[in-house]
Amino acid sequence: MVCERGGQGVRVTRSVFNHRRSARTLISSDSFNRPGPAVGSTDGSGLIDPTAWTQQIGSWGVSTNLLTFNGPGTITALLTLPLLFADIDMQIALHIANVAGESAGLVFRYKDTSNYMFARITTATGLQLFKRVAGVNTQLGATVGGVPLVTTMRVVASGPVIQVYVGNLDVPLITQSSAANQGETIGGAYANNNNATSWDNWRAYTI
Repeated sequence: MVCERGGQGVRVTRSVFNHRRSARTLISSDSFNRPGPAVGSTDGSGLIDPTAWTQQIGSWGVSTNLLTFNGPGTITALLTLPLLFADIDMQIALHIANVAGESAGLVFRYKDTSNYMFARITTATGLQLFKRVAGVNTQLGATVGGVPLVTTMRVVASGPVIQVYVGNLDVPLITQSSAANQGETIGGAYANNNNATSWDNWRAYTI
């Protein structure tokens, strides 16, 4: 932030913050504005675009210009891209159905189905950050409720430090320094029991 002195006192601006975000290099983006029903490839102008999405777990698709998870229900499902960098700034728009057991978010530092990190918003408990190592999930951080189900999630992963943002907040709701799989460069969308949830406007940047 920058503090500028004016006629009415000190005014706080965000010019430096916005400059740093705008200076990032776009790795990948996807609007999902296509007929479907297959997920297909990213449609942005980033370093890796266009690149086909990989369905690591579950069946994914595109419907009415939105990314959707098509089942089977009650499983963790992952959709990924090779993002080139382990240190990354990624975001996606979420529209989580207000149904018991629903959760959605982002997966990153993905190695295989037993080793990755993910951040999610759940209808029951709010925002959560996990690492999964050798098939075991360990919760690293959480908020207590109060997180909107229709919002944007942003994850900034820099070395061992992970920050998770929701909405347009400049301050992360979760900051942890217990990252796993720090050399892995695959990331994307996370789902659990999400037959009624959708994702939109994917973005991934260098830090």
